[in-house]
Amino acid sequence: MHKLLLILMISCYLAATTNLAKAMAPTPPTGTPTHAGREYESAFNYFAREAGNRIMPITEHAERVRAINQQFADICGDTFCAGDLSNLTPLDFTCSVRIADHKIMGCLWTFAGTYTEIDTQTGAMRPHTQNYHCDLALTGSPSELTTFLRTASQGGESGYEGLTKVSLPGASHTLYQALVKCL
Repeated sequence: MHKLLLILMISCYLAATTNLAKAMAPTPPTGTPTHAGREYESAFNYFAREAGNRIMPITEHAERVRAINQQFADICGDTFCAGDLSNLTPLDFTCSVRIADHKIMGCLWTFAGTYTEIDTQTGAMRPHTQNYHCDLALTGSPSELTTFLRTASQGGESGYEGLTKVSLPGASHTLYQALVKCL
């Protein structure tokens, strides 16, 4: 009799905890989930997959972003890097792609800079950091992003014409103009 009662109690406990776990499970996102429930991914991940890789191989994507970052470094000293944040550095260039229709939803270019103050009486150092997340306000397809990256990564005669002369997809402004608003 005691064994039967114990088995019944354990069964009730397991049923209750299973139902509680189901009730506490996160609600799946709305919309039409794709790729294991994800609706969006980074352009980097998009280009790493087979469909995106046919548009721009991931190694080329990384190289084009590196070239644009170098253009920023080339122009920075005369523009954005004057003053305290003389070491302003691009950290990440990320675009969001909606998987269902392969649409670029936006891009952020993230920067960081630092400077350190020295207390002249004690020698104590006080570091200061500043992060910037620049919304590039561009839209379009991965193919349009690819064309933009391929064109903008060419520095031209000045070494940074990709920043100053190439309009962003779905926008009427350049990377440089977006950065002026952000940095």
